[in-house]
Amino acid sequence: MAAADSTITVPYSHLFPGLTLEFDSAAGEYDLIFADGSQSRATLLHDESGTPALHVDAYATAAATAIPERLWTITSTREDGGRTQATLGRAM
Repeated sequence: MAAADSTITVPYSHLFPGLTLEFDSAAGEYDLIFADGSQSRATLLHDESGTPALHVDAYATAAATAIPERLWTITSTREDGGRTQATLGRAM
């Protein structure tokens, strides 16, 4: 069995509601690589009912904008061949 890919490539320098991310369903913890070269860590969480959310550690963009730690709601997911496409909702 191949190791899970723990990288999420973000095509922007930040996350925002409505953005769809694609990642390996099996990993659970991820390295976020943003378009400007900045990086952060993220963890896929689930509440008691199974509703997913994405916890993202604080980071700074390449332009030195500080982005605080956030918990992002996930409004929809789609599974396809071991990959998940998740659309972000609001940050809490």
